[in-house]
Amino acid sequence: MSLVDQFKEFLEEAGVKVRTSSQGKYFRATKDGIALVILAHESTKVGWWGILKSQVDELKKDAEKPEYNLNGWGAVLLHKGPRMGYWIKGENVLELIRLGLVSLSGQGQYLFADKVLEKKSGLASYFFSVKGFLKLSGLPE
Repeated sequence: MSLVDQFKEFLEEAGVKVRTSSQGKYFRATKDGIALVILAHESTKVGWWGILKSQVDELKKDAEKPEYNLNGWGAVLLHKGPRMGYWIKGENVLELIRLGLVSLSGQGQYLFADKVLEKKSGLASYFFSVKGFLKLSGLPE
């Protein structure tokens, strides 16, 4: 089972309703009326993640649609385990891109590196548990 699938299971154990999109890479997480769309990735090469530009563009657009009733969106970059990684709010994903701290690959992926994220803790917060993730993301514990 992938780290992302394990992460979703741990969220469900914490009382979060998880609904996976047809695209599969992102899902809606809802608890006590708070809803986020989360784009979750695991590192294929320790400390590196690639997120498709098209996915970022789609989530940004969807988050602005009132009919989706979202409280926000963001990226979870799982690192070394299903309960550890970075939470990056949607606006912070966009800010990292704007600042040039992530690069766009020839395959259309934004490339995130932990060495950069470690230095930008104000934009990318590290969590060590599901409870820590919930606190950072704004979903109720």
